Amino acid sequence: MRDGRKDSLERIYLDHSKRLKLFVRQLVGCPALTEDIIQEAFLRLRQAEVAGPITHPKPFLYTTARNLAYDKLRQDRRRGRVVDPGGSLAELDEIPTAEPSPQTLLEDRELLQRIESVLASMPERRRRIFTMRRMSEMSVTAIAAELGISESTVRNEIKTALLQCFAERNRRR
Repeated sequence: MRDGRKDSLERIYLDHSKRLKLFVRQLVGCPALTEDIIQEAFLRLRQAEVAGPITHPKPFLYTTARNLAYDKLRQDRRRGRVVDPGGSLAELDEIPTAEPSPQTLLEDRELLQRIESVLASMPERRRRIFTMRRMSEMSVTAIAAELGISESTVRNEIKTALLQCFAERNRRR
């Protein structure tokens, strides 16, 4: 690393580290974890600067630190560790996780059953066109050629099928 970049990184650290620590501390609530995240964020800034100068280091640091904090909170949550980020566990519920909640799974299964019912009640040609387009990912042109009908008919059938599915989805909201 050239001396100019080293000086630049030191200046960035001196200018932003205190405020960045406050920001991360509000997210994670733990001083030791805050220090680890700050260190990792600056390390990633340094690694990124190897490829070329970072024109806006402050947003880079804050975004990196926030993402690292959220990743750590998600990891702890998945492992069953209780983390109190500044006294509000409710905020953790707003952090997206890779796994849907049991309530979401139940609602999705019910919706899928209702959509399957709608598909089963459709006329055979509409259901076939819809599944060819959505499940087999066939083009409108290929569907029209295979069934010997016009492309506009295919589009109309897909539109009608979608409207029926959307109507069912919105029916119980």
